[in-house]
Amino acid sequence: MSRLPLHSVSDARLLKFGLSESDLLELQAMALKTVPLESSSALVLREFTNPATGLRIWRELETRTNAAATASSAWIETWIRHYGDLLRWRFVSATSRGRPVGIVLLVESTLQREGPLPVWSLHLGTAGELESDSVFAEYNSPLVLNGYEQSFAMALMKHIDCDGRWERFHLDGIQAEVAKPYLEQRGEAEIREVPAHYFDLKETRANGQSVWDRLGKGTRRSIRTGRQQHPELSVDWSDSPDAMEMLFADLVKLHQQRWESVGKTGCFRSERFTAFHRDLTRRWLPDGRAVLARVQSGVGTGRRTMGCMHFYVENNRLLCQLTGMLHEAGASLGLLSTYMILESALSRGYDALDYLGGDTQQKRNLSTHANRLQWCVWKRPHWKFSVVDALRVLKRSLPLGCR
Repeated sequence: MSRLPLHSVSDARLLKFGLSESDLLELQAMALKTVPLESSSALVLREFTNPATGLRIWRELETRTNAAATASSAWIETWIRHYGDLLRWRFVSATSRGRPVGIVLLVESTLQREGPLPVWSLHLGTAGELESDSVFAEYNSPLVLNGYEQSFAMALMKHIDCDGRWERFHLDGIQAEVAKPYLEQRGEAEIREVPAHYFDLKETRANGQSVWDRLGKGTRRSIRTGRQQHPELSVDWSDSPDAMEMLFADLVKLHQQRWESVGKTGCFRSERFTAFHRDLTRRWLPDGRAVLARVQSGVGTGRRTMGCMHFYVENNRLLCQLTGMLHEAGASLGLLSTYMILESALSRGYDALDYLGGDTQQKRNLSTHANRLQWCVWKRPHWKFSVVDALRVLKRSLPLGCR
């Protein structure tokens, strides 16, 4: 066995408690993976299944770098509370010269399928649930200090390659720039890229414009028609816990009504999904990191809710997690409600409204820019994939009536 250095004061203390250096080396070999970098320093990876230990390191790193919403300790802790009994998960942290520089949650799942066959999948971040329960984490990423992104990716991919159990490894909903060092370490990934459209409110404000000024003629025409049909419109924001509970209830009601009307289940049919977002929203509301907006028409007791949007706030950007829109034949109430919320968000000082992944016409009409999100999958050679590929080739060779 090659000799490993003592990486921390705690390692040195173990020697004082009667453990020989050879004993310590055996423990390190079982618990650590050390990956050489270009310099003489090394990243040391450790795994934890104790949430208190993992979250303590996570919070320490959060004080030293800017965490995305889905890479925050609050998101991770809430996910473990609601999904931790469903899937196997573990923290992997990286240290350099005894100080943490990165951490990620790895999730193991046997709920994913390749065609009709179940597969053992490994996911970076909070993913791997059944689609009916999934939180659909987007802008997903590990939490890594600036300057360590490349070395962390290199170390983590080598660490993952040493785990012989998984059949597919997934990077789910990760921004293209964040995915790049992982793709460089391990090629031949299947990549699905989805635009994340957003409306740049900061740019609009700086140019002295309104949201209306930046919309296309056809979009303005549809909004103008909607305003004529619904002249009394107002926008409410969840500026208090009581308002949040009321708006969240309206969101759930409208979302479920819309999806169930077209034969779909809707996200809030899942108790885990509903509890996850309700708990996280309650936690983040006082800090302004979660907010809901509601559009109503009419006045007084005759007011009715037209639409609701649920956001998490990241770097003053509104990330639209969920929507609930009233449906009326021949009316674009979703378009109208989103426009009203955009104008209100502009006046409240937000920098952007991001619709997250999805390339619908409405998102394109009500956006100014787009980021690129990727879902990357690596497959190990396995008979399951060979069988499914052969079946797909066979299906394509059959006449249409026989498929």
